[in-house]
Amino acid sequence: MFTVLPEARRLAFLDVMGVDSYFPKLQLPGAKPSVLCETLPDFDAIAPERAAADPRQQSAVPAQGGAQQGGGPVQTTGHEALRALMPEIEGIERPAAKKPAAVPAAPAVAKTDIVRFNLRFFQVPGLAMIVDSSPDSAPESPIQRLAANLLLALSDLNANWDGAIKTNLQQHLFRWPVVGNVQVEQGEVAAKEAVTASVTANQERHNIPLVLLMGEQAVQYAGGEYSEAKVLTADSLSDYLINPLTKRELWQKLLANQ
Repeated sequence: MFTVLPEARRLAFLDVMGVDSYFPKLQLPGAKPSVLCETLPDFDAIAPERAAADPRQQSAVPAQGGAQQGGGPVQTTGHEALRALMPEIEGIERPAAKKPAAVPAAPAVAKTDIVRFNLRFFQVPGLAMIVDSSPDSAPESPIQRLAANLLLALSDLNANWDGAIKTNLQQHLFRWPVVGNVQVEQGEVAAKEAVTASVTANQERHNIPLVLLMGEQAVQYAGGEYSEAKVLTADSLSDYLINPLTKRELWQKLLANQ
């Protein structure tokens, strides 16, 4: 059910919408008595008081004071009616506007410094994996040949492995940072998690029993425990190229852990 809108408020709404309201001030001959005429205020009594209080209404008083000559209906606009109804409209309490709730600002997350490095992965499924951190300035071909020769020597020690190193050798380069988005964490902790996850995935997928971490950065970012795999550390491949005599020490370490 709905309630009847007060006439003063209805006229106020129409005025805000730019609609002029017209109504007969006197009952027309032969017309049905109008409820509208009974509910509207007596402008003859209100207009002089409003005109005395508000100079702007003085020009409207003569138009509201009486009927036209000949007893015809006098039409009054909605603006004039609103001026007479202002005391009633001003007495209506308006609800206070609700202020929007303040949204707490998200705490700022400090970003760690971005680290940069490259790791070379050399692996033979079922045999071994080499994670090398030789610098980019090191010659690529000699490093690849040394890694292949090292894996070939390990294959001779593993009686359970049978195959050709040349056809089974897999290699790829791991670069960090992996994306250029500054909003993504690219610090040391995130780098270590990413490298460890990569080594773990390859070791489990290819059933690799030996992981050889070569170089300081390889030990720093890939160092950890891997299930069903032995982890050894050594200098980088580029260091062994610079000092060939140290290869004997590396080979003795590999023999001791077989």
